[in-house]
Amino acid sequence: MSVPSDRLGVTYFRTDVLGSQTLPLLNDPANDVVGDVRGQTPGNSTAMGGGLQRAIEALRDPSVDAEVRRVILFTDGMQNVNPMVVSVGGHHEIIDQAGRPSSNVTPTGVRLDQLNGIAVDTIGIGAGQAFAGLLDDIAIETGGRPWLTTQPDDDLRRFFIEQLINGLRGFSPQLVAYRRGSIGPAGSREAFAVEAGARRIVLKVSWNRGQKIDFTVSKDGVDVTSAGHFIGGSFYKIFVIDLPAKGGGPIAARGNWQLRIKGKAATAYEAAAIVDGGRIAYDAVFSTKRQKIVGDPLDLVVRLTAGGQPIRARVSVNLMSPTITTRDVVTITQPKELPGFEPGMTAGERRLLASAQDPRRWAALKPKQQTLVLRRTDNSDYRARLRPQVPGIYTAFVNIEGTDEKLGQFSRTLTATIVVRSKGNLPSRPR
Repeated sequence: MSVPSDRLGVTYFRTDVLGSQTLPLLNDPANDVVGDVRGQTPGNSTAMGGGLQRAIEALRDPSVDAEVRRVILFTDGMQNVNPMVVSVGGHHEIIDQAGRPSSNVTPTGVRLDQLNGIAVDTIGIGAGQAFAGLLDDIAIETGGRPWLTTQPDDDLRRFFIEQLINGLRGFSPQLVAYRRGSIGPAGSREAFAVEAGARRIVLKVSWNRGQKIDFTVSKDGVDVTSAGHFIGGSFYKIFVIDLPAKGGGPIAARGNWQLRIKGKAATAYEAAAIVDGGRIAYDAVFSTKRQKIVGDPLDLVVRLTAGGQPIRARVSVNLMSPTITTRDVVTITQPKELPGFEPGMTAGERRLLASAQDPRRWAALKPKQQTLVLRRTDNSDYRARLRPQVPGIYTAFVNIEGTDEKLGQFSRTLTATIVVRSKGNLPSRPR
């Protein structure tokens, strides 16, 4: 999905902040970036505020000419090294806190509500309510989006793909569908309905390292594998085709695209279809103008148009809701069980990480799932009202399916998350 002007930089935060503050063109160092990330190991403390400041500074470089500037902050939300991301008078700043050790970053008074078009998307492995709430605040305050989970093995690959889609919002890539499956004795197939008008289709399959999967592509029952090209890695394979194309006949977007997946039986995989171009626009948000606490009404709103006009579809949601709070799980961890993961960690932070290292306790955080069908309103959007009773992370996996006379059959999917807080876990507000 890249264009020649795209740039990418990586910053690592441990006790100190590491990584180049330049943003080279993506086409030049892409493989170097992948290799560098794979070569990193965790250690010492967590200078999240310093890492975030350095990333923001790189995007503020006047030599970087970009219409869209985004930070992807990938973390569990813990921070214990100055500078820190701190709530100040109803907004957040990157500043020093008394009594904290220092990183190699000097705070420059960054206010997250004054980034002038730089958005911070947060991808967080679900930690305690305070950590997850901070990541939620950072994203919303900067105009970004949060993706938070207590089930990283299930969600992280999808979240990174959705972050790409959202980061290019206003351009054209869109996620048609995202699937999880396992290979059957005779292989497996995943089919995706694509509407008329798409200029490019990207089909991706990924799997766990150490295994091997391959696939071919057919469109309306005709093999079109040779009409596209592949990008491969040790745990993924991506098929890309620009349309219209030729492959034994003209190939257009509209129709049924199918992956024929081959590999060892029972091998787990994740499959996705992305389209570039087209007339459909869609979004899903938890409608809120303030932090939500348990018992508050919470609206999930989905908007769908084609060519700027509302269109009808069936909108369903797989809603993942917490059944127990992180605090409840953490409190059963006894002091004698607490490992000292990082210097200077509080007892509460140590309990949280000890719980994350215990499969039995972490499994207790597994959310419950329910399916909702959203109703279409007089405003031509789709809504459902929730009233959460347990604090924690609420995740809505939204599926849109419909048929339009001009477009044909279509589908889209996206994820929305929000942190619902207990009444005693809200930061102070200005009076």
